[in-house]
Amino acid sequence: MKRIREHLGLTFLIIIAIFAVVIGGYFTLRKGIYIGDDFYYKVSADKFVHNTSNYVERTKDDTFLLVADGKKQSVSYTMKGDQVTFSFADNSISGTWTGDELFAADGSPVGWDEMQIIAGNEKPVISDETYSNALGHVLYGNLESISFWGFTVLGVLIYVLGIVQIYYPDKVYFFMRRWQFQNAELSDEGRTVTIIGGVILCIIGIGMMSGLILYLFR
Repeated sequence: MKRIREHLGLTFLIIIAIFAVVIGGYFTLRKGIYIGDDFYYKVSADKFVHNTSNYVERTKDDTFLLVADGKKQSVSYTMKGDQVTFSFADNSISGTWTGDELFAADGSPVGWDEMQIIAGNEKPVISDETYSNALGHVLYGNLESISFWGFTVLGVLIYVLGIVQIYYPDKVYFFMRRWQFQNAELSDEGRTVTIIGGVILCIIGIGMMSGLILYLFR
């Protein structure tokens, strides 16, 4: 009966890990672009969405529709190799795409957010330059993701270590140091503390696999 419970518990932990990896992959490994601090997920070949009120869509071969807090504006563009020009309603941004960033003619990077004070708090202003740099990522196919696969793998390893510590607290505790003891065995209290440590490792692993840690510390 005890072995059955252990198998059921292990199966449950594995299912949790699978869900965490799937969720993390969906929310942190999907491709998209950053506009300011907000991430816009690629939902189709021509559309990138942050939420229903904020998205970017290529409506024609040479035009983007930008929607910010429900307000719409069209941006046309021309491309010639690494040279690109974005034309806004009252402004044109020209630059050279270097592979991951747009640079102006004087060599300065295009796309730095300015800051404004709103109710005592600093808040980034999404400028035409910022949009231009983000659209450059779309045009030249240089998409990003919130995380990377190595972060998920590290979360899986930490989670597995936590499971091992939960199921084999004595072996984990005395690993590489059993030679220091005779008849080494943890007390009930020591075993409980070691198991609690394993649970904490599992929680950290879930946070990394699911991407929750990335959102908490952004």
